[in-house]
Amino acid sequence: MLKKYKVVGSPEPIVAAPGDDVILPCQVEPKLNVEGLTVEWSDPDLKPDPRDRLKRVDFVHLYRHYKEDPNMQLEAYRGRTMLFKDGLKHGNISLKIFSVSEEDGG
Repeated sequence: MLKKYKVVGSPEPIVAAPGDDVILPCQVEPKLNVEGLTVEWSDPDLKPDPRDRLKRVDFVHLYRHYKEDPNMQLEAYRGRTMLFKDGLKHGNISLKIFSVSEEDGG
């Protein structure tokens, strides 16, 4: 029998003031070791440029091939995000954003 997994975040909005560090809680249930999987954090409000359909939409944070991929990360988030790597083996895919700004809202 195949297990069904789901990604569960906070049922409540996450509120922070500019300059605060914030954790966006997120967990795979039932617990699953995701170290070898791809974890994508994105902004659903970002849309591809209609004038350049080949341009990729970058990520707030991208983890794949057992490491973070800053080359696919939005410039505004570079150096300001992290996953809890020790938690990945337990399905913890929470994202920490350092020094949030109003532009980070979503």
